[in-house]
Amino acid sequence: MGSASRPAIKTMPYSLDPAFYNHVRLSLMRLGEPIHLSMGKLQVTLQLEGQQWTAYFMPESDMPLIRWQDFDVHRSGLNEPVACTLLLYHYQSWLMFPQILAEMDRQLHRLLEDLPNRPEMGWKPRRLDTR
Repeated sequence: MGSASRPAIKTMPYSLDPAFYNHVRLSLMRLGEPIHLSMGKLQVTLQLEGQQWTAYFMPESDMPLIRWQDFDVHRSGLNEPVACTLLLYHYQSWLMFPQILAEMDRQLHRLLEDLPNRPEMGWKPRRLDTR
Protein backbone atom coordinates (compact mmCIF):
# COMPACT_ATOMS: atom_id res chain seq x y z
CA MET A 1 0.00 0.00 0.00
CA GLY A 2 1.48 3.27 -0.99
CA SER A 3 0.51 6.73 -2.04
CA ALA A 4 3.81 8.40 -2.91
CA SER A 5 2.63 9.06 -6.46
CA ARG A 6 -0.82 10.31 -5.50
CA PRO A 7 -0.93 13.89 -4.30
CA ALA A 8 -3.50 14.86 -1.68
CA ILE A 9 -6.26 17.14 -2.96
CA LYS A 10 -6.36 18.93 0.38
CA THR A 11 -3.96 19.15 3.31
CA MET A 12 -5.02 20.80 6.52
CA PRO A 13 -4.24 20.97 10.23
CA TYR A 14 -6.44 18.77 12.39
CA SER A 15 -6.98 18.41 16.12
CA LEU A 16 -7.32 14.70 16.89
CA ASP A 17 -9.38 13.53 19.85
CA PRO A 18 -6.88 12.30 22.47
CA ALA A 19 -8.92 9.12 23.12
CA PHE A 20 -8.35 7.97 19.53
CA TYR A 21 -4.65 8.81 19.56
CA ASN A 22 -4.05 7.19 22.97
CA HIS A 23 -5.95 4.05 21.95
CA VAL A 24 -3.87 3.66 18.79
CA ARG A 25 -0.60 4.21 20.68
CA LEU A 26 -1.57 1.60 23.28
CA SER A 27 -2.62 -0.83 20.53
CA LEU A 28 0.63 -0.37 18.63
CA MET A 29 2.59 -1.06 21.83
CA ARG A 30 0.56 -4.16 22.69
CA LEU A 31 -0.02 -5.59 19.18
CA GLY A 32 3.00 -4.38 17.23
CA GLU A 33 3.31 -2.25 14.14
CA PRO A 34 1.69 -1.92 11.64
CA ILE A 35 -1.91 -2.78 12.44
CA HIS A 36 -4.24 -3.43 9.50
CA LEU A 37 -7.98 -3.08 10.03
CA SER A 38 -10.60 -4.04 7.47
CA MET A 39 -13.84 -2.07 7.55
CA GLY A 40 -16.15 -3.91 5.18
CA LYS A 41 -19.23 -1.70 5.63
CA LEU A 42 -17.18 1.37 4.83
CA GLN A 43 -15.15 -0.41 2.11
CA VAL A 44 -11.98 0.84 3.78
CA THR A 45 -8.74 -0.72 4.97
CA LEU A 46 -6.92 1.22 7.66
CA GLN A 47 -3.17 0.90 8.18
CA LEU A 48 -1.96 2.18 11.54
CA GLU A 49 1.70 3.00 12.08
CA GLY A 50 3.40 5.15 14.69
CA GLN A 51 3.97 8.10 12.37
CA GLN A 52 0.87 7.92 10.18
CA TRP A 53 -2.53 6.33 9.82
CA THR A 54 -3.79 5.77 6.27
CA ALA A 55 -7.25 4.72 5.14
CA TYR A 56 -7.39 3.03 1.73
CA PHE A 57 -10.35 2.36 -0.53
CA MET A 58 -10.75 -1.44 -0.43
CA PRO A 59 -11.37 -2.34 -4.09
CA GLU A 60 -8.23 -0.39 -5.05
CA SER A 61 -5.99 -1.03 -2.07
CA ASP A 62 -3.31 1.37 -3.28
CA MET A 63 -5.75 4.29 -3.49
CA PRO A 64 -5.58 6.31 -0.27
CA LEU A 65 -8.63 8.17 0.97
CA ILE A 66 -7.33 9.86 4.11
CA ARG A 67 -4.08 10.10 6.01
CA TRP A 68 -3.34 11.43 9.47
CA GLN A 69 0.33 12.26 9.96
CA ASP A 70 2.82 14.57 11.68
CA PHE A 71 1.37 13.94 15.14
CA ASP A 72 2.47 16.60 17.63
CA VAL A 73 2.92 14.51 20.75
CA HIS A 74 4.22 17.40 22.87
CA ARG A 75 1.16 18.09 24.96
CA SER A 76 0.66 18.88 28.61
CA GLY A 77 -1.48 15.83 29.38
CA LEU A 78 -3.00 12.67 27.91
CA ASN A 79 -6.39 14.38 27.81
CA GLU A 80 -5.15 17.11 25.45
CA PRO A 81 -6.00 16.95 21.72
CA VAL A 82 -3.20 15.90 19.39
CA ALA A 83 -2.42 18.30 16.56
CA CYS A 84 -1.67 16.56 13.27
CA THR A 85 -1.93 17.00 9.53
CA LEU A 86 -4.91 15.58 7.69
CA LEU A 87 -4.48 14.72 4.02
CA LEU A 88 -7.57 14.13 1.91
CA TYR A 89 -7.20 12.18 -1.33
CA HIS A 90 -10.84 12.11 -2.42
CA TYR A 91 -13.28 15.01 -2.58
CA GLN A 92 -15.76 13.29 -0.21
CA SER A 93 -13.28 11.62 2.13
CA TRP A 94 -13.82 14.26 4.82
CA LEU A 95 -17.35 12.86 5.21
CA MET A 96 -15.99 9.41 6.07
CA PHE A 97 -13.23 10.07 8.56
CA PRO A 98 -15.46 10.34 11.69
CA GLN A 99 -16.94 6.91 10.89
CA ILE A 100 -13.49 5.49 10.17
CA LEU A 101 -12.16 6.71 13.53
CA ALA A 102 -15.19 5.31 15.40
CA GLU A 103 -14.89 1.90 13.69
CA MET A 104 -11.13 1.90 14.28
CA ASP A 105 -11.76 2.43 18.00
CA ARG A 106 -14.28 -0.45 18.14
CA GLN A 107 -11.96 -2.85 16.33
CA LEU A 108 -8.92 -1.94 18.43
CA HIS A 109 -10.94 -2.48 21.59
CA ARG A 110 -11.90 -5.97 20.37
CA LEU A 111 -8.30 -6.80 19.46
CA LEU A 112 -7.00 -5.66 22.84
CA GLU A 113 -9.78 -7.50 24.63
CA ASP A 114 -8.68 -10.75 22.93
CA LEU A 115 -5.14 -10.45 24.31
CA PRO A 116 -4.41 -12.54 27.37
CA ASN A 117 -4.89 -10.55 30.57
CA ARG A 118 -1.66 -9.37 32.09
CA PRO A 119 -2.32 -9.16 35.82
CA GLU A 120 1.41 -8.77 36.53
CA MET A 121 1.20 -5.41 34.77
CA GLY A 122 -2.12 -4.41 36.32
CA TRP A 123 -3.53 -4.07 32.81
CA LYS A 124 -7.01 -4.99 31.70
CA PRO A 125 -8.64 -3.60 28.57
CA ARG A 126 -11.47 -1.16 29.04
CA ARG A 127 -13.61 0.89 26.73
CA LEU A 128 -12.39 4.41 26.03
CA ASP A 129 -15.13 7.01 26.15
CA THR A 130 -14.85 8.87 22.82
CA ARG A 131 -17.80 11.17 23.25
